[in-house]
This record gives sequence, structure tokens and C-alpha cells, in this order.
Amino acid sequence: MIVRAVVLTLGLGFAWLVGVANREESRPGFFGLAQWLVLFGLAVLGGSMVLDGELVGLAVLTVVAGLTFPWAVARTWLIPRGHWRSAWFLVRSSAWTWHDDNRGGALVAAAWAAVRAGGPPAALAFVERRCERSDCGAAHLLATGLVAAARGDLEAARRWIGSLCEFTGKASPQMARRLALQWIAADAATRGAWSQLAQLDADRDVDAATAALIAVARRFVGAAPIPTDAELETAWRSVPQRAQFRALLDRALQHQASPAAPNSVVRATPVVDRDPHRAALVAHAHLLSHPRPDRVELVAVAQAWDRALADQAFTHRTQRRALELATRGDPIESLRARLDADLVEVARTARMVLGEDSAVARGTLGRVRRTLGQRLLDELEVVADALKTRVRTRRALAIHEEWREYLTLRGTYQSAVAMTGPVLQRLAFPCVNESICALAVWLWNDRKNRVHAHQMFRWLLSEAEKCEDAEAIALHRRNVECGR
Repeated sequence: MIVRAVVLTLGLGFAWLVGVANREESRPGFFGLAQWLVLFGLAVLGGSMVLDGELVGLAVLTVVAGLTFPWAVARTWLIPRGHWRSAWFLVRSSAWTWHDDNRGGALVAAAWAAVRAGGPPAALAFVERRCERSDCGAAHLLATGLVAAARGDLEAARRWIGSLCEFTGKASPQMARRLALQWIAADAATRGAWSQLAQLDADRDVDAATAALIAVARRFVGAAPIPTDAELETAWRSVPQRAQFRALLDRALQHQASPAAPNSVVRATPVVDRDPHRAALVAHAHLLSHPRPDRVELVAVAQAWDRALADQAFTHRTQRRALELATRGDPIESLRARLDADLVEVARTARMVLGEDSAVARGTLGRVRRTLGQRLLDELEVVADALKTRVRTRRALAIHEEWREYLTLRGTYQSAVAMTGPVLQRLAFPCVNESICALAVWLWNDRKNRVHAHQMFRWLLSEAEKCEDAEAIALHRRNVECGR
């Protein structure tokens, strides 16, 4: 009996250690096969003990089953009950589901269980400490995002988890991407962001539940090809827990979908008033007091001020009044500067997409566009220079903090480009390219964190191709090839 107990203990411990050592690109790999061979022998030994009437054999078979299917056991029993320590310990030995990154998979299991447990501080701190290590793979982005969600910071969670979906190939754990897509789809459906959800249709790692949500989203927004009633029913029947989706499916079936209209430039309706100055003031005050101003309103205000400033009666009256008050400078220029500052701040705060419409390059709207572009470019240069300076001085951060710095700079760049257009993109890319490339090279050469560096090189290559920067394209193609 003692000999059997020692053999079982050593065998189970060895099977767990073999699973922990596993990190292979394919499955089943050497470590997975070795683990299954050991577990098969232990299962035979446990079965013989049960046949001999020894109840300890049942416990042995239970532990063997847990080590054979660690992710299934953790997802079914441990994670829903918030047992984050047990979930981490068990998934750490996964040699099948998390064959490519069971270290990250264990962190995902612990973070997920912590969310289900209400976000206990000890669990969140446990996950964060392990995410700080430089050898973390891409799966830690999902774990970090779940920690942020547990703390109520959903915007940060969306950035972290969304960035994981950009990883491809061997750098991207398949299960991590699948879970990330599930979280993004559920979050978008909860917020009613159907257009964002419909864009996930082409991803290869969507599961049945996510595919059903995407089909519903395409029906709501009218994204071609619009799913038919039969296709929606088929997608619903493929979901394991389909009863929870029935109400949403019924809403989609009742929705009369129509093809989405292509984007078009909206022209503002001119403000009709006998006094152009008063009309401009009314429109300007309404824009500043609006909680959610849009581009149409801003264009209308800019056009109203153009009419007011072109009115000779108004300009003469303003200049005469300035002489009476003995003010310095041109009052019309002072007015232009003041209203431009107001409109730039409104556009920047509301993140309006002003674009680069050449038909309205002059006048108030043209000045607002140019000023906004310059301000966004200045802010981007400040963020990029701060990152470049830190990299040059070799002040290292934890890997998830390095990724946060990358996402911050990239997000600032993308926001500026979205609001202004390709012209600013070509001006902004060189400074962003220099800073992010320096960070990626540092991570690759000195810190040996090639998973995150490779992803940074891939993003820089895609942006260089959009900007048609031949030198940057050649450089980042070589860098990307090094990571394959």
C-alpha cells in the first residue's frame, strides 16, 4: 500500500511537471504525449485499485481525469465558483488546449475566476505580479484585460483584450484569441455596438456563440450579405447554451434589415437670418452648450461665421466700436482667433472626424482643420518623444506596462489620423515609427521578448505601407521576417 501511494504521488507530480514544461507549436507534442503516457499508466493502476475494492483508486482516477482535461475541469467547475488558485494550478499543466502558452493560460484562468469571485484583491495582485515577467506570452494581455474589467475599467479592458486579437500565427495562443473574441463580442452586444461586432465576421477563431452574435449584428446593421431568417436559426441551433440567446434571436428575426448606406459627406444647412452676426452667435452658443456636438453642427457654425465675417456692415461696425474703445490690434482677427479656438476645442473633445475635404479648405472650417491637425501632431510628438527618451536611457518597465505605452502612443496616432486624414498620417508616422521601432528593437535584442516586439513590427509595416514609406517598408519587412 505504501509503495503504491509513493508511486501514485510521484507519478501525478511527474505528470503535472511534464505539463508545466510543455510549450510547443503543435499538439500533441513530445511533452503532451509523455504526460498522457504517464496518466494512462496511473489510470490503469487506479482502475486496478478500484477492482480490488480500494476506494483510494477513485480519488486517483479523479485526479488523473483532472490532469488529463485541465481546461475543461477549470472552465466547468473551478472558474464559475471563483477558485482562482486551483484554476491557475490546474491549467498550468495543460498540454492540449494551452499547448502553445500554458503559462498565459493559467493566468487567464486565474483572472477569469477572480472576475467571477467579485475581484478579490489577492487574486488580482497575483495575476498582475506574474504578468510583469518579461517571458509572458500574448495570453497575458487577456489576463490583464480581465483584471482591468474586474476593477471596473472597461475602456482599458477593451484596449488590452482588443490588442490580443491582432496577434497571428505562432505568437498568438489559439484559445486566448478565441476567449478574447468572445469577450469583445459579449461586450459589444451589451453596449449595442452592433457595427463593431459585425466587423469580427472574418476572424478564424470565432466559436459558435460568437458567430451567432455576429450574425445578429449583421442583421441589425444591414451588413452584406444580410443573414436570412433560416441562417439566423441555424446559427442559433449551433450554440451550446442556446436558450440564453432566444430573446436576442427573436429581436433579430423581427428586424427588417436593409443594406447599409455608404458613407457620404454631410453638408450643413445654412442658417437663415437677416442678421448674419446674430445667427452666428446663436449657432455658436448652441454648439458650445450641446452635450454631444457633431460634425454637422460644427460645419454649420463655421459657415455662419464665414457669412458674418464677410458682411461689410458687421466688420465696419466692429472696427468702429474698437476705435471707440481704443482697443489694440485688429478686432476681426481677434474674433477669428477666439472662435477658432472654441471650434478646435469642440472638435478635439468630441473627437470629430473633419477629414480633408478640399472644397472647404478655406474659411473658418479650413483654419479649424489646420489648427486641430497641428495640435494633434504636437501632442503626438510629446508622447512619442517621452517613449523614445525612456528607451534610450534604458529605463525598463514590466512587459505589460511596455505594451500599455505602445498602445497609448498607437491610440494617440490612430485618433489623430481618424480626425484629420492621410496628410497628417504621413507627417505623424515618422516620429511614431522611430519611437515604436526603438522600443521593439530593445525588447527583441536586449530583453528577449520577441512576441510583443514582432507584433509591433507588424503594425509598423502595415502603417508604412499605408504611408508608402519605402525605406520603412523595407526595414520592417526584414524585422517581421526575423520573427517568423
